[in-house]
Formats: sequence, C-alpha cells, structure tokens
Amino acid sequence: GNGDTSDGVPYLWTVGGASETAEKLSRWPWGPIQINPLYLDSGKAIAEVINRMFSGAKVSILFQNDDFGRESVAGFKAAFKGIVVAEQAHDPNAPDVGGQLAVLRAASPDLLVIASSGRFMPQVYRYREGQGWPVKVVWLYPYGGSAVLVQAVGGTDPAGQERALRLINGTIVGQFLLDPFADRNDPAMREHMRILNTYGGGYQANEYTLVGQAAAEALVETLKRACDRGDMTRKGVLQAAESLAGFHPSVFKPGVTIETSPTRHVGAVKMFVGEIQPDGTIKALQ
Repeated sequence: GNGDTSDGVPYLWTVGGASETAEKLSRWPWGPIQINPLYLDSGKAIAEVINRMFSGAKVSILFQNDDFGRESVAGFKAAFKGIVVAEQAHDPNAPDVGGQLAVLRAASPDLLVIASSGRFMPQVYRYREGQGWPVKVVWLYPYGGSAVLVQAVGGTDPAGQERALRLINGTIVGQFLLDPFADRNDPAMREHMRILNTYGGGYQANEYTLVGQAAAEALVETLKRACDRGDMTRKGVLQAAESLAGFHPSVFKPGVTIETSPTRHVGAVKMFVGEIQPDGTIKALQ
C-alpha cells in the first residue's frame, strides 16, 4: 500500500480466475497466486471443443455482468469460430433471468452458452423444460460438473436428483477438479471423502472442499520446495510458489497441472471438457 513492492507478503493459492492479478505482476508482485484457471482460458478451452464438435454452430450467450462472466465470454468468443446470434447480460444478484432467456431463445441458437454462477442453473433448466426448448447447454463455469448441477437443479431429494439427471443430460461442461458425482469411484475422490469423514464431521464433498484440498496440497508443496532450497524468507516462499509448473494436486482432473511461473500467477491452465451422460458420468470430449 505504500508503493514499496520489495517488502510484501506472499498471497498464495486463492480461488478466482480474473486476469488482472494473475498477469499484471508489476502491480501485484506478491500475489494473489490463483489455484484455478483464468476465466479467459476456461472460455477458450470450451470454445475449441465446440469448434470441433459443432462446426459453424449458432450460439446465444447468457452471462453475469462481473469479471467471471465478462472474461469467460471474452475467452470463448476469442476462440469460437461459429456465429453468436444473441447475447444477454444479467446482474449477478438478479432474482430472475427469464427475460434474458426469452430473448436468447428467440434467436434460434444451436447452443446456449452460459457464463453464470450455480444459483442460476435451476432457472435455466426449468425455463428450457417449460418452453419445450431442446437447445444444448454449454456452461462456462469451471466448477460446473454433474455434482454441482444435480444438487442445484435437484436438491438433496433422490427423486429430485433423478429428475435433475434427465434435465442436465447432454450438457457440456469444463472442469479442472474431480467431480464428486462423476468421479466418486476415483481413488483420489475416495481419499478426499475419507479426509472429510475423519476431520470434517462427514461434510458433503463439493467443489469448494475439493479446491480447498488442492490449495492445501499446493501450499505444502510450496513450503517443501522453499525449505529444500534453504530459503524460507517471504521472497523464497514466493519464488517456490512460482516454480510449480507440472505439479498435479491429487484432486485435479487427470492431465491438469499447476503451471505457475515468475511471469504468470495462475494455477491450472488446461481444462477437462466433457459431456454429461444420462447416469451423471462425464464423457471426455476431444
């Protein structure tokens, strides 16, 4: 705050994907260093898959008017090779987005691309079902897997969740973390559940418990590297955090690694992009 950038405190492994703090290191030299991908990178990764699967597709876009929504859409549009036929923004605290969805539906898109948070998921699927609108949904949300959608759309009731699986079938999502529903039999997910049962009072696994474990593993690795180098000063810890290229937290999706460097304070770069199947598993899309 006093303009002296030489005496900061490392600010490590935050949850967020804004490009401002990750790339403008002259202004933010001590962090935050983010654990998840940039919103821009997430949007680009999903657009590249859409280009291969739906060449020349027409899309309508719904996004919330904040860093997450704007940057996710900017990344998507930078890589997308089809046609954007309509766009609608909404306030992150809007009680209803039905009006925006009506405008987007009127444009007759092949795909409905959404960069909105989880609280808007039930509205989207209720609207689509109520209107008999068979449009395919694409979520530009790095936590938007089966578990998030099933719980958001279906609640905790088994019958509601069964209905939710029918509604979200075919949805395209991007993830960097394992999914508590789709990856429930993965050894790393089973270990995550053991940790929650032992130390978290049986708290239900979700995207935030998983990203918390990923951040904890990244911090342990950071301190280990700083210690191995014999430099546990603030600067030494920061430099260790900037050296984690190739490190794979156990709860990251296979093939997704942290890719920090002295010039880029961002964790994951790659994204797993998949399509939700009728049983809630997620089929990888190439």
